[in-house]
Amino acid sequence: MADTGEPLNHSIEPIAKQTEKKKTVNVYWSEAEDAKLVEVLLEEQANGQQAESGWKKAVWTKVIIALHQESPASKNKTADKAKTRYDRLKGDYKAVKALRDQSGFGWDDGKQRVTAPDSVWEPLIEAKSPLAKWKEKSFPLFDDMAKLCRDVIATGDNVFRTRTPAESSQGSGFMDGSDWYEGGNNINSDIEEVPQKPETPAVKKRPYQATSPEPSSRKK
Repeated sequence: MADTGEPLNHSIEPIAKQTEKKKTVNVYWSEAEDAKLVEVLLEEQANGQQAESGWKKAVWTKVIIALHQESPASKNKTADKAKTRYDRLKGDYKAVKALRDQSGFGWDDGKQRVTAPDSVWEPLIEAKSPLAKWKEKSFPLFDDMAKLCRDVIATGDNVFRTRTPAESSQGSGFMDGSDWYEGGNNINSDIEEVPQKPETPAVKKRPYQATSPEPSSRKK
C-alpha cells in the first residue's frame, strides 16, 4: 500500500470515543419539591388516578407541570426522574415504618422523627445499617406517604392512623437494615408494565415420513 503521508487519526478517534465514559448528572430534590410531588399524587389519588398496578401515565406529566410552575429550579425534573424520586420516598417510608413498628422505637410528632434510646440505635450504627441514618434525620412526609402506599385505616371523621404491624401485611420482625438500600431498591415500582401475552404451548411436529403409493392391481 502506498504511503500517502496523511496521519491515521481516523483509526484512533473511534477507539477514543468508545473508551470515553458517559457523564451522569445528579438531580437534587429539595424538601419543597418532595412536598409538591406528594401533594400532586395525593390529589390524583383522590381523583382515582392510582391503579393497583401503579400510577396512570398522565399523572407524572401533571407532577412535572406542577413542579415547573412552582419553581424555575425544577426545570431539570422529568417524568422519569419524578418516578424514581417517588420510589425513593417509598423506600424511605417503608424504612421509617419498619423502625416505628419495632419495640423500643417511638415517634416525635413535632420533629417528625423516629426516637429511641442510644442503646437501641447502637446495634444499627455498629452494623453500619442504612437505617441508622434515621437517628438524626426527620421524615415529615410519613403520614402522606402512608396514604399513597394505602397503608392507613380510616377511624372516622376523616381521621386516619397508620396500620399496626398486626394489621399490615408487611409487618415483620426486627430488621438490621440489610434489606434496605439507598435509591428505593427492593420495593415495587409504579412504572406501568405492558402485560405480556400468555405463551401458547408449542405443538409437536411429527417427523415427516414418505409413504409409498399403494400397489396398483395388475392388468389381466
